Amino acid sequence: MKKILAIAGMSLLVLSVAQASILTNTNQSAEYMRMLSRNASQEIDAVYYNPAGLTALENGWHLSLNNQSIFQKKTVVSKFPLLNESTYVGNVSAPIFPSAFIAFKMDKLVFSFGFGPNSGGGSADFSKGLPSIETQLAMVPFMMTYLYGVPTTAYRADVAFKGTSIFLGFQLNAAYAVTDWMSVGLGGRLISATNTYEGSISGMMINTVAYGWIPMPQVPGAPNLQDAQVKAEETGMGFTPLFSLNFLPMEGLNVSLRYEFKTKVELTTKTERDDLIPPMFVDGTKVRSDLPAMLSLGVGYAVMPNLRAMLSFNHWCDKNLDWDGDYTDINKVNLKSNSWDLGLGVEYDLSDALLVSAGFLRTQMQPGDDYQNDLRHELSSNTLAVGAKYKLSEKFYANIGGIYGFYDNYTETVDYGIFSKWEMTYKRSNWAVAFGFGGRF
Repeated sequence: MKKILAIAGMSLLVLSVAQASILTNTNQSAEYMRMLSRNASQEIDAVYYNPAGLTALENGWHLSLNNQSIFQKKTVVSKFPLLNESTYVGNVSAPIFPSAFIAFKMDKLVFSFGFGPNSGGGSADFSKGLPSIETQLAMVPFMMTYLYGVPTTAYRADVAFKGTSIFLGFQLNAAYAVTDWMSVGLGGRLISATNTYEGSISGMMINTVAYGWIPMPQVPGAPNLQDAQVKAEETGMGFTPLFSLNFLPMEGLNVSLRYEFKTKVELTTKTERDDLIPPMFVDGTKVRSDLPAMLSLGVGYAVMPNLRAMLSFNHWCDKNLDWDGDYTDINKVNLKSNSWDLGLGVEYDLSDALLVSAGFLRTQMQPGDDYQNDLRHELSSNTLAVGAKYKLSEKFYANIGGIYGFYDNYTETVDYGIFSKWEMTYKRSNWAVAFGFGGRF
């Protein structure tokens, strides 16, 4: 049972409610949430998406405040024949997901600061457990009946896991217009990471024909089953160097390039309670939870004076990371390929004060069968967005956006001893709304 809880705990390290890659959140502004493509932005959210593009701002101070409310449902369907139920649902939520940007422009030079959850940002609640845990429990009645001659008809247990994961980013940039058609940007992001875990397994019982419901015994050959509670926290820091380029090859066309280096994040464990023997979370121990290097490209084009389109591409070097947090060859999980996404957004001016926008994003993930399980799995997806921007005055404006994600189902074949093989299917859906306020001073 300790091993089961360990897998559950490490899986929460990669829970992210609206990520594009396995770990990285690219939903950093309300503008992004209304068009899903901002890599060639030359507005204030370029603090994150395209720091070199900030040289297009007017002189003075610029500010943007944003919040998103994000909700996701993860569904696991198992065909293992002995389970009490086949469908398990986990809810992930982030009602408060803030970000902020500020920039100061002086002719050709811009200094800027950004804040936002660069990974994680939500809480996960698996209130009824998951098949990987239930399968261990479901084997006991079978073994009692057929291996030990004690007819047993059913099992029951209270299993629950909750966890939060948030990697807050604090980013500083400097950008300079080298020529009328090229700008450069340099920056760095300080990551403050916190993961929390709460888990419990209790009330483990089996229903024997002769004695009715009795505490689940320690059966030779079955997992070591005992009531247990775990409550722990992991905290750490990391730093991400980054640079960007912005080009204006012709009127109405903007091209951007951004590269973020791999971020080493080492987490230190603080344990409040761990009933497992031996413990899973040892107070003071350290684990790794690095963020991958990232290459981003963007193209923006004014099709007409009142119609603009933007194309964005992101590529993550996921294969260079160890996703188990353990850098030994024995425990290392090899990913099948790197993840990427491609987004297209358009916006149209209905009037001088109001524009509407829409966007589409394809996210492709192929972590491989070794990575996927019911506690930790990633799915490719298609996401749609709609939104609007309203000019409140000559200097201030508001943004609103909403998205809905359609995920590809993933089915794998699981092999478990005498029961040979059965299928596990992973499903997911999510939706979110965002509001933002910005202006210049």
